Amino acid sequence: MSLVTLTLLVGLVAVVLWFYRTYHARQTTGPVQILAAQSLGHRDRILIVRIDDRILALGQTSTHISLLTELDSFIESESQHSSGESSIFAGALDKLTKRPSP
Repeated sequence: MSLVTLTLLVGLVAVVLWFYRTYHARQTTGPVQILAAQSLGHRDRILIVRIDDRILALGQTSTHISLLTELDSFIESESQHSSGESSIFAGALDKLTKRPSP
């Protein structure tokens, strides 16, 4: 019986740690804020990050983070958290690559 209790306790601790790491990392307090993120593959993505008063576009892989460019501005909106997130990010990416948006 004590083995079952110990197993349940270890499992509960693992779940609590996973939730803490998952949701604590997404907070936007402090000098570094993730403004937008777009997945490019399994572990690759582009991030728009505000660090103090600078806004940076970063490329992230499983082993490396690269500075793509520094942005003059980035307009945040409430629709980023809804289904329009990818279109807003696509507009920012088009601006980065100097492509005209359709």
